[in-house]
Amino acid sequence: MAARTPIPAISLIKGKRNAPSSLHIRCHVKPGADKVREGVLAVSDDAVELCVAAAPRNGESNKAVVQVLSDALKVPKMDLRIVQGLKSRDKTIELSSQSLQTTDEAKLQEAISTIWKRLKEETD
Repeated sequence: MAARTPIPAISLIKGKRNAPSSLHIRCHVKPGADKVREGVLAVSDDAVELCVAAAPRNGESNKAVVQVLSDALKVPKMDLRIVQGLKSRDKTIELSSQSLQTTDEAKLQEAISTIWKRLKEETD
């Protein structure tokens, strides 16, 4: 079997048939951090590292992850959805192309660059 290439932190997932495309953001979450440290900690090719003050119980940290990303990306919380890793520190967050108001693949690729820059700015 051929070796898989690592999945980048932000990837475009094409929709099947009539489903819209979406952007997936891979995150590594550090729950239980101090409230002052809450936010985007680092951005690498593999994942976006987030610190949240909420404890990992009853979905509290998942809500905090969505809030932190919503603030960082300047998109409404309802446009973000955890699609993988509800009970894990490694999560995949979906940002639908509808929230980006485009289905054009070139514009979605441009959106990835914009999101990457916004996340990088959060770490500075």
